Amino acid sequence: MKPFITLLVLLSFCFNTTAQHLKGKVLDAETNLPIENVNVYWSNQDDGTFTDDHGEFDLKLRKRIRQDDLIYFTHVSYAAQKLSFKDLKAQNFTIKLKIDTTQLDAVNLLSRRRLRRQLKYETLPSMKKGTYAFGSAFAAGKIYVFGGDISNETDGVKKTIQNNPNLDVASNFDPGFGFQELLRRINMAYMNSYEGYNSYLQIYNIDRSNWDWKKTELPKRAYHDMIYDKNNNEIYVLGGKRLSMHRKFEYLTNEIEVFDLKNDTVLTDKTNPHQAVNFASFIKDDNIILMGGSIKQKRNGKKVYTDKTHLFDTGTGLWYELGNMPEAKETSGILLGNTIYLIGGFNGESLSGIETYDLN
Repeated sequence: MKPFITLLVLLSFCFNTTAQHLKGKVLDAETNLPIENVNVYWSNQDDGTFTDDHGEFDLKLRKRIRQDDLIYFTHVSYAAQKLSFKDLKAQNFTIKLKIDTTQLDAVNLLSRRRLRRQLKYETLPSMKKGTYAFGSAFAAGKIYVFGGDISNETDGVKKTIQNNPNLDVASNFDPGFGFQELLRRINMAYMNSYEGYNSYLQIYNIDRSNWDWKKTELPKRAYHDMIYDKNNNEIYVLGGKRLSMHRKFEYLTNEIEVFDLKNDTVLTDKTNPHQAVNFASFIKDDNIILMGGSIKQKRNGKKVYTDKTHLFDTGTGLWYELGNMPEAKETSGILLGNTIYLIGGFNGESLSGIETYDLN
């Protein structure tokens, strides 16, 4: 009888892990009904799977699983559960979850509430000056927008072809006018092209729903960041780039502008060791942290990235260089408590990783 039982267990194991797949079922502990959308994942691999409407899951394994490896089961309405592979096998690959009453107590159900089919947008007053790649910050009920790119670059050949449908194969590329006229129209299209940055300060008053605007004497810049220092009621303009006088070259900006909102003045600091674009910026107490970004673009269009991290003490005006990032890249992130989360980025290719930096 023992050989038969052993064979039965082995067959059950093979059935549930055939071709490196772990299969099973998740049920409600009280009703024994299947639970849909349970997140199932293995501690030794990043991705997981979800149960279907029958409560069944099929987790693809990329390497051999061990008896003491843990399998996790989580659901928004149920208490999370983890089982070793050995225990899961002992339960015949069937898991029962209990409802998490602590989460359900905080849920208010409105049975008669009508849901919108789509998000509702409200059109607000437009900016006085159109721009993009600007810096922005929220302070004291207002949105501050400074600088940005106002370029209107045009491919003259492409625009001329779009404006003249006869320039196609069907008409043998005959536009209906001479070659000299074609060249003139292409040149006109290029002449309408413009590259430039601005130094406008535009302020949106949320309570009054209107814009204030003024042209400053500050250097024109774009692709920069803005940080609001709540303790000192100041806005810092950091990084980005500017154009040469003839707009043929781009340079990283060294200056830091500080908008003193209380006194309505602007201070300029010409020291910034973190000259970059597309970097991550954060503020914690009196410290501004700048991380990564790109610092150069070669003639072939290839960018040079940095892994540097700098801290600026707004109280003393001193800069400090912190530890390097794991890799040089353009990135963005968020500060939660004392931990910085860097999410994704770009260093010649799109990145999907997440890195953390503890400020303690």
